[in-house]
Amino acid sequence: MKRHDLARYCTPPLLLWISLTGCSEPPHWAGSVEMRNGVEAISNPGAPLLDGGEHLLSELWAVQEANWMDASRVHAQRDLITVVDPPANQVHLISTSGEVQASLGRPGDGPGEFRRLLDAFPNGHELVVLDGGKSNIQYLDFDGQYLSSLHVIGQTWDGFLLGTGELLLKGEFLSDPREESFGKLCISRLE
Repeated sequence: MKRHDLARYCTPPLLLWISLTGCSEPPHWAGSVEMRNGVEAISNPGAPLLDGGEHLLSELWAVQEANWMDASRVHAQRDLITVVDPPANQVHLISTSGEVQASLGRPGDGPGEFRRLLDAFPNGHELVVLDGGKSNIQYLDFDGQYLSSLHVIGQTWDGFLLGTGELLLKGEFLSDPREESFGKLCISRLE
C-alpha cells in the first residue's frame, strides 16, 4: 500500500488549517490480513479505497509569508499556533483564524536571539525555545520579551514538550544522574 507524505505536496512556507469536522464516514476497506507460514500477508482490493483523499480534507485558510525561509515545525496550544523557521532563527505566532500575530527572534547571541534555533513550544503564557547553537533553553513571553534561560550541558538535537510540564530532549548529554541525564534522552522539569 503506497503512503503519501502531506508535507511533500505542500510548498513551504504554506501552513494549512485542516478541518476534519463535517467529513463523511470513511469507506470500508475490502482487503484482508492473514497469517501465511508465520508471516502476515495483506491483500488489497483491486479498486483503491479512496480517490486522492479529496473527501477527507478541506482547506479553511492558508498563510503565505514572503519572509519565511523554511517554516518546518508547527505546534498548537488553544488559540495559538507557533511556526518555527530554523534557518531564519525565528518563531512565527499565528492565530487559529490564520492571522500572523508576531515574528520573534533573530540570529545572534543576546536574549531573544538564537544561534541555531531547533524548536519552540507554547507552554501556558510563555514560549520555550530550544537553541542548539548556544546549548540553552530560552523562555520568552508572546511579545518576544526574554524571561529566563537554562543552560543545557551537552548537545541538544530535538525536543518535545510533554503534557506533564516536562521537556523531553534528544541529544548527547552527560551521564550524571544528578543532572537527570540518561545518555541520549534527558527529561527536564520546566519551572
